[in-house]
Formats: sequence, structure tokens, C-alpha cells
Amino acid sequence: MVTEIPLRLQFDDTCIKCKTFLPKGTNFYRNSEGQTNCVECYQSVDDEILSEQDLSNQNFSKKDLEFENLSNKNLSHTNLTETNLTEADLTNANLTEADLTNANLTEADLTNANLSHANLSHTNLTEADLTNANLSHANLTEADLTHVDFSEVNLSHTNLKGALLDDFYTNFSHANLSHADLRGIVSVGYAGVSHKPSSRLGSNFNCADLSYAKLNELDLGSFFAVDNDPILYKTNLSGVQATPCTFPHINLKKCKISNSIFRGSDFNSGDFSDVIACNVDFRHGEWKNAVFTNADLKNTDFSWSHLEFVDFTGSDLRNVNFIGAKLSYCKMKNTQLTGAIFVESFGFDTIDFGGSIPRGIIRTRHQLKENIRKFVPSESDIFGGRGAPF
Repeated sequence: MVTEIPLRLQFDDTCIKCKTFLPKGTNFYRNSEGQTNCVECYQSVDDEILSEQDLSNQNFSKKDLEFENLSNKNLSHTNLTETNLTEADLTNANLTEADLTNANLTEADLTNANLSHANLSHTNLTEADLTNANLSHANLTEADLTHVDFSEVNLSHTNLKGALLDDFYTNFSHANLSHADLRGIVSVGYAGVSHKPSSRLGSNFNCADLSYAKLNELDLGSFFAVDNDPILYKTNLSGVQATPCTFPHINLKKCKISNSIFRGSDFNSGDFSDVIACNVDFRHGEWKNAVFTNADLKNTDFSWSHLEFVDFTGSDLRNVNFIGAKLSYCKMKNTQLTGAIFVESFGFDTIDFGGSIPRGIIRTRHQLKENIRKFVPSESDIFGGRGAPF
């Protein structure tokens, strides 16, 4: 009977493979024929086996494959749980649906590797090379991704819940993270591990596709690179679910976040210049001192949000819902406001419209009642479930 955990010899014995003498008390394994194997022999794999091109469905669990050349091998459906693959060459390898749970892939070369649907939960990928790798639908739950470059990598539909990222080195620029689950990711600070992202540094998501990704309860407050360079520049966040998240001081210049849900999130002092954010749920958010210059915000819902000192200069605010919002000292110069709803908003008289109050806005309950079906889907939507105030 094969043993998956080491046993302890009750009497002296000899390894069946290498003939090494094993004194009583030594750790050993039993092979499929019930014979004694020393730990080294059990963890090794015969060169004859590794020379095969097709290694699919093999069991290499707990084996020592450090430095092995497995390039171009078919390792699909292979059991590699707890396997040591440190600095292994896995270029162009097929690892679809392979089980790499708790494996060590430190500094492994996975260039052009296919890891779609692979299980990489709790795997150590520190400094692994994933250039052009395919990780779509992979499970990276609580994996160690420090010092990993994911730029241009396919991570669509990937589960990254609880994964460990690196504030300074982890790079997701131009990566495909559509439909990925990023809830609860942990960040490593410049000086060591921290359960809160560093206040100075952040992972790079420039031009990444995060459309329809799950970011619930994520703290992205550190998403500025060194010298405050934006690291979410032109990122696609369309259809994202993020309720609630912490995004203070975040830089989302020129990002696409239409049709997303950020209800109850903190965006204080964020920069949303030139953002495209149509049909977004921003209800009950914190937005003090945020910048929305030249933004496209048509049909977006800011109801019951704190928007004090926000700059909306030059933005398209048509049909935007500001019901119950706090708008003290906002700037709305040169904005399009047709159909914008300001019923029950606070601080309306302090808004800087750059002159007279624009026509076409909705300020009274009577106007809202007359136009509600034209501008919003239902009363419960615009009042956040509270019901209409008339």
C-alpha cells in the first residue's frame, strides 16, 4: 500500500531502490508493492518517466522536481500537489486542469505555459516567470504572488481570493482580469508583510481589463505608484462588483467603469478625470474632494452620497441622481445637467455652476414625480429602497 505521509521504521531496513541502510526510527515511505523507500527515492522521479512527452494524469505529488526540464510536456490533469518545482523549466508546458495545490514554483519558468483551469491554491509562485501564460479559470486562492509579473497574462475568470500580492513588484498592466475574483487579496508592504496595503506603493493595473471582476471589501487605498504616478490608468473596470470597498486617493484617470456597482465605497480625494462611468451605482459613497473633470457620468446614481467639494467641471451629468446627496461647495461649471435630480440634496445653494442655475434639472418633488418614469427605472431604485419622498 502506497503511503502519502512518511512513516517511522520500527526496525532496521534497507531502501529497495538505492539500497541505503535505514536504521530504526528513520522516516520512510512504502511503494505500491509495500516495499520500503527512503524519503529521497520516494520524492524523486525516474528519468525514464520524465523523458516521456505525455505525462498527463500522472501522480507526482510531493515529488522533488527542482531544476527539472519539463518544457513542452503534457502535464494536463497531473497531480502535482505539494511538489517542489523550484526553478523548473515549464516553458510551453500544458498544465490544464493540473492540481498544483501547495506546490512550490519559486522562480519556475512558465513562459507560454497553459494553466487554464489549474488548481494553484496555496501555491508559491514567488518570482515565477509567467510571460504569455494562460491562467484563465485557474484557482489561485491564497497563492503567494509576490514579485510576479502578470503583464499581458490571461487571468480571466481566475479566483484570486486571499492571494498575496507585492506592493512594489506585482505587475498586472495590460492583463486580462475580466470576471476575476479579487476579494480579500493581501498586500505585502515595502518593509514586510502587512494585511493593509502600503500607503506609498501599489500593484500596477495600468490598462488592465478588470471588467466584471469582483472586488468586494477590497482596500485599494494604496493604488498610487512611487511619486504618485497612476497605476490604474486606462483600466477597464466595467461591470465590476465592489460593495463596499476602500479607495481613498485612488487614481482612475481615463478608466472605464460603466455598469459597475460601487455602493457604499470610500472614494475620498480620488481622481476620476476623463473617466467613463455611465450607469454606475455609487449610492451611499464617500467622495469628499474627489475630481471628476471632463467625466462621462450619464445615468449614474450618487444618491445619499457625501460629495462635498467635488469638482465636476466639464462633465456630462445628464440624468445623474443626486437625491439626498451632500453637495456643499461642489463645482459644476460647463456641465451638462439635463435631467439631473437634486431632490432632497444638501448644499445645493453652494454649488458653483459658473453663473445661473442650468435649465432642465429636477429640484422639486413635483418635477420628479412627473419625470420619474422617463429618467429612472423605478422609485425604489432612485431612493435606495426608502420609497419616494412624496
